[in-house]
Amino acid sequence: MKSITLYLVVAGATYFNQLDRFQGWSGTPLTVAGVQASAAVGQQLADTPFEAAFAS
Repeated sequence: MKSITLYLVVAGATYFNQLDRFQGWSGTPLTVAGVQASAAVGQQLADTPFEAAFAS
């Protein structure tokens, strides 16, 4: 039986998060902290081989 490793990553903070507004219908810009967090996750996973990736 083949095992899998699952990585779950939460999106970085957006301006709608700060305004307590509903998200999901359009792209909402990331805050400066959100951009930094996304870049940090990208660096941490840069050398990780993926067979598939899914995003919502």
